[in-house]
Amino acid sequence: MPRHWRSLHLKIQPAKINERMNRPHGFQNASLDVRTRNGLDDLLIEPLHFVDRHGNHYRAPDGTTTDGVSTPKIIRVFPGYDATGDDWWSGVLHDSAYRNFLQIKMPDGTWQTANLTQAQADALILEAMTTQRVGWWRRHIIYFALRLFGSGAFKKDRRLN
Repeated sequence: MPRHWRSLHLKIQPAKINERMNRPHGFQNASLDVRTRNGLDDLLIEPLHFVDRHGNHYRAPDGTTTDGVSTPKIIRVFPGYDATGDDWWSGVLHDSAYRNFLQIKMPDGTWQTANLTQAQADALILEAMTTQRVGWWRRHIIYFALRLFGSGAFKKDRRLN
């Protein structure tokens, strides 16, 4: 672990989780253990699992980093559109997809890099926010802001990783 990371363990519970124990889709974790260095940049200590409505099982692996829902600056001026809202888990999943760390479970049980396009990653965050019961307006504003202004972040994240 890099020296600049605090050894603070956070158990982050999603604010709105599907209560069924046998969830056919949605987030599969009951909590997520992360370490943080400044309250915004987090290191996953355990993987975050998500199953989409088609049955694809994705995971953001442990050891990857996230800054939550880093919405484009143009909409951060509105209240509630910061990086740490109810949709934080969706942001973790999306960061992992943009940075090309997101993995998908293959039929034989092995994990491979998902290699999602920007459009696929943006559609995944929209679905993830829906399973978290993030409000319709909020999730669609975030989604359309990503579609309109997220290409620079997507290209930068892919170059860096």
